[in-house]
Amino acid sequence: MGYDVFVFRRPAFLLCRSDLVAEIISSHQLEIITLANLSTLRVIGENDAAPGGCAVSVVNENLSVYLELQGTLSPEAELEKIRKKMDEIRKEKVPPHIHQENVAKLSSLMQEVLSLEEAGQHIEAQASEK
Repeated sequence: MGYDVFVFRRPAFLLCRSDLVAEIISSHQLEIITLANLSTLRVIGENDAAPGGCAVSVVNENLSVYLELQGTLSPEAELEKIRKKMDEIRKEKVPPHIHQENVAKLSSLMQEVLSLEEAGQHIEAQASEK
């Protein structure tokens, strides 16, 4: 019994935002191409232009995957995926009391930053008067 399934091997691009991630990906490039059934895999950096005609998936803060989907890409569907992922990130995944503690810490740290900036400006003003 045979299967008449035609599998497209598509090119992929990996946007690496850290040298360590790029190095790991590069050292396992053949395995990734084989396991993901890709035609090619290219590591790109933040200064490279994002490839057109690709669906994108953000893996984490250091890695995004672009998979070429010529002719099958629906911008509306891809935008909806991105919106859903952003909503997931925005949702609270911590208990309310921990969230309140984190808000209080952030407020305290922001106030400390403002105080340090004021102190720095004061010292700069005094130094320029001399």
